[in-house]
Amino acid sequence: MEPIRSRMDTRAAVDGEPREAAAPAVTKRRQDGKTPAQEKTRLSDADARADAIARAAPFSGWPREVLLRLAAAASVSSHRSGTTILFGGKPCNAIALSVEGLVIAGVTSPGGRRLIFNFDDAAYVYGLAPLIDGQTPPHDVVADGPVTVIRVPYAAIRAELARLPALWESIAVEANRRGHGLNRQIQQFVFDAPLVRAAALLLGMLAKNDQDGALGPAHIGLRLPQERLAELLGTSRQWATALVRELSNAGIVEWRYGGARVLDVQALRRLASRGIDAQDQRSEHVAAQWRVDPGAMPAAGALGAGNGGVAKRLDK
Repeated sequence: MEPIRSRMDTRAAVDGEPREAAAPAVTKRRQDGKTPAQEKTRLSDADARADAIARAAPFSGWPREVLLRLAAAASVSSHRSGTTILFGGKPCNAIALSVEGLVIAGVTSPGGRRLIFNFDDAAYVYGLAPLIDGQTPPHDVVADGPVTVIRVPYAAIRAELARLPALWESIAVEANRRGHGLNRQIQQFVFDAPLVRAAALLLGMLAKNDQDGALGPAHIGLRLPQERLAELLGTSRQWATALVRELSNAGIVEWRYGGARVLDVQALRRLASRGIDAQDQRSEHVAAQWRVDPGAMPAAGALGAGNGGVAKRLDK
């Protein structure tokens, strides 16, 4: 996959508004059969917008009359794949709530390598940090397919906070939750080897698709080409290819046509249990047990840190 900045229109945003990428030949449809334009039409109703805002933290517990005022001040927009919804490092004046569609939040290095922090199709509020600290967004937010977004101006949110200062608590709680999540992600990058992180990532995708309790083959529910896997794990494409090969050779995961199917959920769970988040597991032990020399990657079983590869490790 090409880096974000080579896929999107790089013209400057005006007041944080996105610039559209080139139009695709065919308009994609969501799983329920509605196009983004149809979803936008549905959200033209203030009550529907208020309901959508209420589904995302930190607004889920806010009074209905407050949500209706925010909905009245909000705007709705539909975007094609590759559209930048928020530009990292550039001023914005509104939160962006993804209502429908897959959205990516990440950073891209000057050399074009991308690290993805959030990859989700659930309702999520982007641009919350600038509301709190007045700084620019820390990373880009890009549509990874047709996306519908509700924008609520910071001015409207601050007006409600001035009326009901107690609402700041919900923002503080959500900001703290995100901070803990980012801290955990950093610890995983530092202490967990790529193979363990890949297992934890796949388990999370299964859980989102209600497949983490499956005994037999289970689909993760999202396209996951090797380029995307590398971006989610913060590794190179070469590392991702080696991870895919190791998991495939062990009979745990099957990759076909950009999609992944977990063949052995229990084996994947045992592999993920060696990570920093696992109960009674120490990160130093995990890192020492699984870390490998990148120069040894082409060798068979290298990512399993031993001649037996993943299969023998999981039996221990």
